[in-house]
Amino acid sequence: MSKILICVDCQYDFMEGGNLPVNGGKKAMQFLSRYVARHAHQYDVIICTLDWHPAGHCSFTEQGGQWPKHCVQHSHGAALFQPLYDVLPINKLHIFEKGVSIDKDEYSFLNNAQNLKRFSRLLKTYAPEQIDVCGIAGDVCVMNTITDLLMLDDALNVAVITPAVASLDDSVTNAFIDHNSLKVIKR
Repeated sequence: MSKILICVDCQYDFMEGGNLPVNGGKKAMQFLSRYVARHAHQYDVIICTLDWHPAGHCSFTEQGGQWPKHCVQHSHGAALFQPLYDVLPINKLHIFEKGVSIDKDEYSFLNNAQNLKRFSRLLKTYAPEQIDVCGIAGDVCVMNTITDLLMLDDALNVAVITPAVASLDDSVTNAFIDHNSLKVIKR
């Protein structure tokens, strides 16, 4: 069975102590690191999306946006969680950056035409029977990524690795999972 894993924004700024912390972010990323160490062999492709903002990005409150400055390119806060990076099989890894244009916010890596084209090629090459999604924040970028996946092809079989998701509001994430009848992976 061909499978793809999408890890959304597993970056230090979204964990406790970061510039835009999500409660439970570090615990979710620790779970994900263990999950990848045990299950990476089951995936043909592992995608890590990164918020990768220029210093004056439009989403920052200083520029009139709604979020504090976060995930500035090449900063520690923008780095992929090191324990996760350490277990990722490099031969399966694909990095997709988002929010790279100073005047455009992207809550899903598929909001970017270049990323969409790259991802479409991966879909065509691997024809996955399942796409598993996890990351931070469940009720923002994870939810938007899944929405875009389903809009891209409503026949895609999407599952959520819930212990590897941290949300600003868990009830929003859970309602989204229920509303879309998404499969849930708990271990």
